[in-house]
Amino acid sequence: MLSFAYYSDWKNTAFTCPCGWQGSGSGAEDGEEFKDLGEWDCPKCHERLFIVFWPTREETLAAAAAGDSEAIAESENIKYSDSRDEYWSKNKLTSPAQLPDPGDGVIRAGLTTEETASPPYPLNPGLEKDTQLCLVLNGTVVHREPVWYETIEPLERILPVLHEKYGKCLTSIFIGEPACYWLLGDRLSMLGKYEEVLTKNGYAKLQPIRSTGGKWVGDRWVRASEPDSPNPVADLENWRESYGPGFLGFLVDERLAIRGPGDEARLTVECDLAEVEFSLSEILDHLQSDARRWILIVRTLSGPRLYVQVLVTQEGGLWAECVSDFYLEEFGLSEEQCEALPALGWEWPSPPAKQNWHFHDELMNTGSAISGLLVRTFRTVFHCDDIDPLEVVVFPSSNNK
Repeated sequence: MLSFAYYSDWKNTAFTCPCGWQGSGSGAEDGEEFKDLGEWDCPKCHERLFIVFWPTREETLAAAAAGDSEAIAESENIKYSDSRDEYWSKNKLTSPAQLPDPGDGVIRAGLTTEETASPPYPLNPGLEKDTQLCLVLNGTVVHREPVWYETIEPLERILPVLHEKYGKCLTSIFIGEPACYWLLGDRLSMLGKYEEVLTKNGYAKLQPIRSTGGKWVGDRWVRASEPDSPNPVADLENWRESYGPGFLGFLVDERLAIRGPGDEARLTVECDLAEVEFSLSEILDHLQSDARRWILIVRTLSGPRLYVQVLVTQEGGLWAECVSDFYLEEFGLSEEQCEALPALGWEWPSPPAKQNWHFHDELMNTGSAISGLLVRTFRTVFHCDDIDPLEVVVFPSSNNK
């Protein structure tokens, strides 16, 4: 088999294939590519004609010095890579001294990425922006460094530094979808390495690695296996500002990681209807996948205390209820509201066993179906708008009945 160095005259070399095709190397068809070489095939019968070895750094610079136009262009990329590597070597996160002091509160960390047209090193001439890996602590970016595609080295290096600096103050780490894309790439073998790194550093992966079209709900969430987190979530507004409407799902996922008594895993948070609608389906799916029995309550904060609630059984069953007059005392639901509820699919109360309006259907036992029912109830029966304030309460129940 004929072989060529990359910066040789293979593109102008004449080839003849046994099938009868004749032409220069530039007319051959790209074949398989490997780490050190590439194959070129006959464009007629697709049999291999020759191989070309990819150039080394030294070969590229030597060809550029000799005036090869392709090598000259590639040498600019080498200069960019060298300067980027040098900056990374000097500024990558390796020491707790590079991080701010924790103060008295808990630390919630996040890894994400950002693109910049003005990195602190020369920009790749073929790109308009460069990608940086960002470490976020309680909603504020505290560290940036260059990121490379398909390497989990930053996780292996950064997680131990965070633990050394913050100890039990570090309650969780959120690894956003952009960061996962850069760190894991598209190689399935990276998933096993990813989980190994998390396990080694005391983390448990809750959500599977996946993508749902680039939305926040597709982001990956990992946290310490035994978080020491207070129930009133610190820096709630920072999380809402940083992570958008998906912050509610983020907070529920954090509670799912807690394996202590029920009160430690209890979450009470104020939000609006739009934020509930954004995350509720995903939240119910996650509660279904947990081995414990959970209760989720969503209730109004103004006027009568109207609410809906969902019991998530250990087997993954979803049993929904809507408040009835039995629990509303002097207020009660109007005749119009009582007509709207069965139209949405709610079953009438049947005391004494079932005091509330209720819904359970084995064919609609999904987070999407139940969240749709609950949101429609708030909009059409409780007459809530997107910005109306609500309270969400989520907690594991010790009652197995």
